[in-house]
Amino acid sequence: MMNSKQLIAGIFTLLVTSASHAAPISLWDNEGWTQFADDEGVQNGGYVDPGYGGQKFDAEYLYYKLEGSVISFGIQAGFDLIDGKVRYSNKNYYTGDLALSFDNDASNYEYAVDFGLLTRDYHGGDIVEADNNGDGKDDAGLYRVSSWNNDIIYNDSAPFAMDGGTFVKGLESNRSGQDGVSYFRIVSFDLAGLGFGNQLELDAHWTMSCGNDVLEGHVSAEVSEPNTIPMLALGVLALAAMRRNKNA
Repeated sequence: MMNSKQLIAGIFTLLVTSASHAAPISLWDNEGWTQFADDEGVQNGGYVDPGYGGQKFDAEYLYYKLEGSVISFGIQAGFDLIDGKVRYSNKNYYTGDLALSFDNDASNYEYAVDFGLLTRDYHGGDIVEADNNGDGKDDAGLYRVSSWNNDIIYNDSAPFAMDGGTFVKGLESNRSGQDGVSYFRIVSFDLAGLGFGNQLELDAHWTMSCGNDVLEGHVSAEVSEPNTIPMLALGVLALAAMRRNKNA
């Protein structure tokens, strides 16, 4: 867990007598994922942060998977990643966007994956969106970010959510669910045509609107070129079929 995380008036601090880690859910093993970030631990004195072991404000694990040129990310958290909102002590808290950097520089995240959910910041409760249509939501997809909203309690957990950016492409998948005490969200998109090259040096970051917990990790991986041979073969077969039909 991060250091010095005592939320306002201590309303989120949880005292336990024994540690209870939230284990990775079986989904990650069954689908061949690689874990590249986790945030499990206990602070000194037996105090654990909100969300520890699947509690509401825990950020637990971050996974990735490469299939050809399609990259997928999986987030596991105690935070509700289905609705993207948790209500606690008469206040709503919201999931942030998945921040990404493809230039091997984690000091600046130039891309974001928006889940298509309602987003509000912490102190003002203001909607956070890039399309400025007033509903607090952006279309799910990959965005090139021009500005971040970092109105959260713990500034060290920034960035939080994109509030300015340009839509780059839609998602191949965007699904969520729950397994025991933990929630998950899985998103994927095609790297083809984005100009990142075959050697991927990727940094990823996710937090929620309090910034109480954060996931950060780095991926170094080789991206496979799309296999065009089967596509060409199908094209030749289709052309031959058209010619046969024409001559029939």
